[in-house]
Amino acid sequence: INENKKNSLLLKNALYNNIVFLNCYFYFIPLIYNIFKKLNIDLIKLYLNQQKMQKNKSCRENVLLKKIKMLDIKTKIEKPIVVILANHLSNGGLERIAVQWGNVLSEKFYIVYILDDIKNISYQNTCEILRSDLANTKVIYYLENSRYIIDFKWKDIKKEYPICFYAIVNYPNKYIVTIHTTTEKIKSYFEIIKRYLQKSDISDLLYIICVSKKVKQDFIKFYKYSKNIRVVYNFVDIHSFNIKNKHENYMIFCARLNETETKGIDLLFKSYLDFKNDIKLLICGSGDFSPEVVNVIEEYSLRKYIKVLGFVENIYEYMSRAKFLISTSRREGFSMSIIESLAAGTPVLATNVGGAGEVIKNGYNGYLINNITISNISKGINIMLKESDKMRTNCRASISNFTVNQFKKQIYSLLN
Repeated sequence: INENKKNSLLLKNALYNNIVFLNCYFYFIPLIYNIFKKLNIDLIKLYLNQQKMQKNKSCRENVLLKKIKMLDIKTKIEKPIVVILANHLSNGGLERIAVQWGNVLSEKFYIVYILDDIKNISYQNTCEILRSDLANTKVIYYLENSRYIIDFKWKDIKKEYPICFYAIVNYPNKYIVTIHTTTEKIKSYFEIIKRYLQKSDISDLLYIICVSKKVKQDFIKFYKYSKNIRVVYNFVDIHSFNIKNKHENYMIFCARLNETETKGIDLLFKSYLDFKNDIKLLICGSGDFSPEVVNVIEEYSLRKYIKVLGFVENIYEYMSRAKFLISTSRREGFSMSIIESLAAGTPVLATNVGGAGEVIKNGYNGYLINNITISNISKGINIMLKESDKMRTNCRASISNFTVNQFKKQIYSLLN
């Protein structure tokens, strides 16, 4: 009995202690939880506030830095700003013209190139270059504060060009579009521009500059619009050309080698077949031949008669030694190769496309092919083999309207 009483007392004490513990547990645990919960919330609030303050501080610092940068830009630039938009500055006639414009205009303006590809640059220039990025403060600053925005971009009508869209929507009255080709290919320069104008009219653009009268005619015909269109020819600096009194027995062809149809490279080789034993063919230009052209070269074993140099920056040396330059383009705006060849004292055989007819006079500085066929090109080669030598003395005089000084007169009459 005593043992039972003793166990009963122990059991009561144990139950009492457990009850006290459970009561303490159920009372204090929620209380402790709430304390920590509140403390945690306060810590989170404190953290968020600190983050917000830091963010505001960073924003203020960024704004201040931007202002300092803009002030720094303003203090460095004393001339009016001209922005030139281009895809790149390498290995092409269009890009070479963009660089030429920038080099000449830099006499009176501060030139900024905004490019899609800033790594693809081979033409020498001393102007500022930025990547086409609307997140870049300097890009926005230059677009906003420029006097003129000149568009040299070839545009795929299936793609978008945010930099062009931004500039046209915000600054159409200082936007200048340049057109460098004829026929339906004009779309590559203007169709997207027209779409970006949205509710605005073409007349809201400052100028549409065409590189030849033929390009202007085709533009008016295609778009049924003739206001604020100007012709500004491509140009050469004749003082940079050294005329060679002696020439070698080759004809020279200069173009992008991957543009078979546009540049008529298939026509070139097929018309050359009958003359491979009479004269060599020197080819200059970036890109690779199409499989069709390679097949013609292999089929007729032409490799020993032709020499392919690829892209050549200083082409004038080769031009000046050539018997004549040949251009077989099916489409062209205004060929730089033609006026460069004439500046080098070398006559030109060319298909009558684009501005070729505005430069070449039959029997004086070259020969024009009006009906573009292999047979007619072959006839032209035959004529040049016989008569090109007596044309050489006329070549330089024939490009008096396509010099740097003439360009300056044209462009400065527009950009005053």
